[in-house]
Amino acid sequence: MPSATDAGAMRVVAFAVWDTPASQHRVQAHTGSLEPLPSQQPSSLGVPITIGHKDRMDAFKSACVRYKASFFDAKYKRGHVMLRILLCHPDYQRRGAGKALTEWGIQEAQRLGLYTTVFASPMGLRLYTKLGFTEIGRFRVEVEGDEEHLEIPALVLSPSAGIWESGRKATCGMVTGAGYNGVSSTVCA
Repeated sequence: MPSATDAGAMRVVAFAVWDTPASQHRVQAHTGSLEPLPSQQPSSLGVPITIGHKDRMDAFKSACVRYKASFFDAKYKRGHVMLRILLCHPDYQRRGAGKALTEWGIQEAQRLGLYTTVFASPMGLRLYTKLGFTEIGRFRVEVEGDEEHLEIPALVLSPSAGIWESGRKATCGMVTGAGYNGVSSTVCA
């Protein structure tokens, strides 16, 4: 998207990382694990921040690995396309960038005939629900002795939920091997 301060410059306003079955196998072969990226939760939403708190980050990562295996991997043996992280610059939220990035992943999952999966943050839950995702469970992340905790919804979208045709066209491309541990990244403009 053009920068607000320099019309000739482009600015990244949103970012998504998707795991496809092929990228999941590459990461596991490369690192020996499928650890998720940590999630930052703004404290203005009344949820704890995990970034910068090692004990919270460790609890978050451990819970995500455990519940990904039980909610998604065990159920979808053929694989699934998982949205690992979706970020949008606050100045550009609610303008369709997150929706475009999510729709790209839904289309990719439907092309492969696979379910689309995500662990939703408080910011993303409304978007995913509007796009047709269904909650299949929740898990709680907390550190012993910490008063705060996170409730994380696990959501899925069936590959037969319909073909997504966005009224707004986004130019998206997949970058493989250059992202986090070789995981595919989606870039939309």
